[in-house]
Amino acid sequence: MGRNREKKVINKNHFGEGPYPAPVEEMHHIMDIYESRGMCMISPKKAIDFLEKEQHAHTSYEFIIPHHTMHFAGVESSIHIFEKDKIFPINSEQFHGPKATMNNCYFDVISIEKDYLSNIAASILGNKNVVFTNKSTAIPQYLPVIYKEFINEYGYQQSGYQVILDCLAAQLAVILLRNLPSNIVLARKEKNMRHSYGIKRAVDFIRENYYADYSLEMLAKIADISPYHFIRLFKKHTGKTPYDYIIHMKIEKAKELLRRKDFTITQVCFQCGFNNHSHFTTLFKKRIGVTPSQYKALVIN
Repeated sequence: MGRNREKKVINKNHFGEGPYPAPVEEMHHIMDIYESRGMCMISPKKAIDFLEKEQHAHTSYEFIIPHHTMHFAGVESSIHIFEKDKIFPINSEQFHGPKATMNNCYFDVISIEKDYLSNIAASILGNKNVVFTNKSTAIPQYLPVIYKEFINEYGYQQSGYQVILDCLAAQLAVILLRNLPSNIVLARKEKNMRHSYGIKRAVDFIRENYYADYSLEMLAKIADISPYHFIRLFKKHTGKTPYDYIIHMKIEKAKELLRRKDFTITQVCFQCGFNNHSHFTTLFKKRIGVTPSQYKALVIN
């Protein structure tokens, strides 16, 4: 803290026009400010009193980490409680400010420019229009470590420090995007849940109809997933392709029937949905290591 040697040049993308406890140009007198391309860390040098009830907005996203609970924080028309040692996101161009007097406020702020965060969101989540949920959330793991490293690197400014700051800023942005509730994260979770249920329906269908003949398109329709994505998602959830899983179920059922004396090899073959004895024998030996006849002899004797 306070080790930086550069003259502060305030980026109004991070601050907007206020109102603030001091003019924007003088903010560095009451706050330590650590900037890199696209990101800014802000820590008050002392506790701050908020007497104004006016709100302000800025193009950057702001993530507030209070060191004590702040009870009268306003976001748009709502009053929120900024919980101690949690993180509260403010979206780009979202009006915020005190709704009542708040004394002795001490907090840290991570400010990220809109274009910077949007580009990272597009690259890792496939959507650049991020809207975070306005609520206090547990601070993501590793964020405090990266935050501290960012401040230390900015303060010492050894050779190559700007490259390191850029890397730390990108890492911190990814952690926030992955862990804080937002329209993108929630949508992806809902989509993943729908896919999980869909794959389960397909698996249940295969288990109940292992002997039948059906197409990949039919399984994808049961799962309500496009055939293009179905194979990839099926393997992700089961560890097998749909074909391998179907063969696995057929072989497992065949093993079960072969352990019974009242079924011949041919009966097991056709009851498990194999078209001919030769194909059944070849697949069974490939998967189990012995032929159906050898397996039957081993398990019955």
